[in-house]
Amino acid sequence: MNFAVIGTFWLSENFINAIKITEGANYYAQFSRSMEKAEDFSAKNGGAKCFDDLHKMASDPEIDTVYIASPNMTHYAYTKLFLEAGKNVFCEKPITVTPEEHRELCTLADKKGLIYAEAMMNYHLPQFEAIKAKLAQAGDVVSARIDFSQRSSKLERVKKGEKISTFDKASCGGALMDLGVYCVYLAAALFGRPNKISASAHFWESGADIADSVILTYDKFDAVLTFTKLAESSARSEIICREGTISIEQPAQLRGVGFRDAEGNFDYISKTLTPVECMACELADFISYGHKENADKYLKARNVASLVSEIMAEVRDIIGYDISSCSFE
Repeated sequence: MNFAVIGTFWLSENFINAIKITEGANYYAQFSRSMEKAEDFSAKNGGAKCFDDLHKMASDPEIDTVYIASPNMTHYAYTKLFLEAGKNVFCEKPITVTPEEHRELCTLADKKGLIYAEAMMNYHLPQFEAIKAKLAQAGDVVSARIDFSQRSSKLERVKKGEKISTFDKASCGGALMDLGVYCVYLAAALFGRPNKISASAHFWESGADIADSVILTYDKFDAVLTFTKLAESSARSEIICREGTISIEQPAQLRGVGFRDAEGNFDYISKTLTPVECMACELADFISYGHKENADKYLKARNVASLVSEIMAEVRDIIGYDISSCSFE
């Protein structure tokens, strides 16, 4: 696949480095609204072509796949543009702002015979499979606590008045869309659709949520999700089962996944990968979706993405996060 990349920050650079170690992928083109920035970024990372016009990039016959790492509110419009132009799309989380947008784009991708999927790191990692395997052995789930509390590196800039999309309500930023999505994904992928959702949030001056708590109620247990961009947590996430506890140091990259049995014995159950290795895992899965034998795998990933989008929409409704004031720029 010849990839064009939208986005010129560290995440895009990690993805390009993942392309370089993934069979069947090639970094071909770079987009930025500034041609100078696109050219500088491309030269640094080994791209062949640069664009500052999305429509020109969409019409390039050498590009067959686009990776989108732009602000949340652009995901729907950018994805629709490239799907209509016959390009596969691998879009960063959240794949769209609303579940209705996701369903529309899935229909369009199917009509065009294209691959359209979410770049959600934790779902595609070997650690996720290790967690599922351990859950099958550890007895009934009693309780789950999934936390992603991470002090933003951009917090001080935001405090000084700088507009940063992940803190900006107009860009549909906030803790849920930036960090909470990882927690929701892990719970939805492991436990399925909850019977009930409860939530509360505190908000930044921009109107974006900044510290949230979500309770997903299942038949026999609750999954409690907490996330904030204001401070760092030292506590592990835990899935407490009758025969032991699965612990996770960080839910996005599934770092430090371990298991403590009923007798108190602890061991790590999966190797922790580097950020680039994590992105290479999700990229390899994306490429595999193009093979007919992986149709069920592709459909399952799409269904999880759809469920997550629905849960997040309900959480937004509960906490009073009205996306009607968000705007595409």
